[in-house]
Amino acid sequence: MSKVMCRDRAEHYVWGDDCQGWHLVRSDQLSVIEKEVPPGVHHRFENRSCEPVRFLVISSPPVQGDRVEESHD
Repeated sequence: MSKVMCRDRAEHYVWGDDCQGWHLVRSDQLSVIEKEVPPGVHHRFENRSCEPVRFLVISSPPVQGDRVEESHD
């Protein structure tokens, strides 16, 4: 099993409308990503708070290409 990283040392990326993600665990057996949606940004939900919403995406086995971009027009 891969070593769990703290967010400060994890690989970082930007996704969607100024959202952020950090790969906390990334291996052939497991993927754990911490994601953050800033205030006022829509994802699959709307963050109406004044604080960022953080959540974990856990996949075992890890999958790729399973996400579909949806248009909210």
